[in-house]
Amino acid sequence: MFYGRYVKRLLDILLSFAGILLLSPLLLILAFLVRIKLGSPVLFKQERPGKGEKIFTLCKFRTMTDKRDEEGRLLPDRERLTRFGRLLRATSLDELPELFNILKGDMSVIGPRPLLVSYLPYYTKEERLRHTVRPGLTGLAQVSGRNYLDWDRRFKKDVEYVKNLSFAMDIKVLWLTVKTVFVRGDGVAEDTNRAEGNFAQIRKKKLEESGMNVLILSAGTRNKVVQYFKRELGENGRVIATDCSELAPAVYEADKFYPVPRITAPDYLKQVLAICEKEKIKGVFSLIDPELSLLSKERDRFLAVGTTPIVSPYELVETCFDKYRMYRLLCDLKIPTAKCYMDIASFEEALHQGKIGFPVFVKPVKGSASININKVYGMEELKVLFDRYEDLMIQEYMDGTEYGADVYIDLISGRCTSIFLKKKIKMRAGETDKSVSVKKEELFSLIRDFVEGCGFRGMIDIDIFEKEGVFYLSEVNPRFGGGYPHAYECGVNMPAQVIRNLKGESNPPAIGDYREGICMMKYSEVMIKEMCEKNF
Repeated sequence: MFYGRYVKRLLDILLSFAGILLLSPLLLILAFLVRIKLGSPVLFKQERPGKGEKIFTLCKFRTMTDKRDEEGRLLPDRERLTRFGRLLRATSLDELPELFNILKGDMSVIGPRPLLVSYLPYYTKEERLRHTVRPGLTGLAQVSGRNYLDWDRRFKKDVEYVKNLSFAMDIKVLWLTVKTVFVRGDGVAEDTNRAEGNFAQIRKKKLEESGMNVLILSAGTRNKVVQYFKRELGENGRVIATDCSELAPAVYEADKFYPVPRITAPDYLKQVLAICEKEKIKGVFSLIDPELSLLSKERDRFLAVGTTPIVSPYELVETCFDKYRMYRLLCDLKIPTAKCYMDIASFEEALHQGKIGFPVFVKPVKGSASININKVYGMEELKVLFDRYEDLMIQEYMDGTEYGADVYIDLISGRCTSIFLKKKIKMRAGETDKSVSVKKEELFSLIRDFVEGCGFRGMIDIDIFEKEGVFYLSEVNPRFGGGYPHAYECGVNMPAQVIRNLKGESNPPAIGDYREGICMMKYSEVMIKEMCEKNF
């Protein structure tokens, strides 16, 4: 919509700038009074999620003292909230410093209020729509009951605003705000926990009633991942695994195994949800690419049974599995990446212009595990492949040093908390067979900015090439990579980070916190299991 995309931001800039100029005497007076009556600092600052769930620092005038009991603990909010603080809240004068957030672009005059970062993992897909616009100084939910709406109704009002965003809607909310604040004086919450602290607790309650059980879908041959989660959970939870084959060795490492049909079966999702409900699963993730889109797309249905899907947002997952879409995304972000072409004509043009040369890779636009990838040395071979197969693309052949990155992005804070880099020595079937741990600060920064800026969540596996001192991002897989055991054994403990997130706790950043110069060498191992012949 034209208003939401262009006009609204322009009005925000004009109104916030005019507000700061006109109200600057009042802002100075309030700052002086807060300092005298409540102490220092004058401003209350807190991280909040904004548009696209990107984190910013919210600024308000403080409304409470720092009074503590005899043991040095802060007194309850109601005992620290003074008459002056109540006045600031009743008139919403404590919100005035947010004008600077609006001018900066973190917020808008009208929009859903910015809530706590810890709420992010608990929103349903519908509720997450509140983060598709900038948060507001005031919003439809605030003028419809402010803190006295229950969370479900409050979020419904936020979504209603987003879906009906228009100039008329903003004028309506602005007028109702004036009436609410200056005519009725509604909305003072004597305990901020009542206003902002209950939502995560309510959504977490169902999870806390059971053990910390984790479900690993399509476990296959990823025995190490199952072992690591069992090790980190210890006596505090169980690992449940599924697979469509009873000959998948990893499932026998789990505490319990459920055979399931292939993910294409009509009742597959229904069976997985039933397992989640029966086993009181708190978190679920998959180890194969095709299932990640399903998990992300059906997030609401998993949350409804108390299970958190550990996966990135649906659109990002889909972008990862469409190599050309990922190429375009990296180009838009001005991140170096191998050149890609969707047809022979555009490739030939680039070839004649000297922008690319043979050999090149020809691969499916959507695919995984290095299936149907061909290294091509001439135009005739290229045309044969395009005649034989559909949905192919041409990718520049990168002749350089190849690295892999195992990355974790916190489910709560949205911040990159771990990056493990390995220099690849040998590959087999698209997976790292031999590698050595390395550290490169420049690459740490590039990866952190990329995953945080895009909004990835959970485990990410990234392929990188280094050529003539430049790092090129290649493929991005939103799951555990096949070489993750190397990261774990070097000290990058992603299962522990997942478990902390499922408990509602964010993880501290520890990028590059591992041992360097440690080699990984995969080798063959077998599992022997007695089974009935009828199973096959």
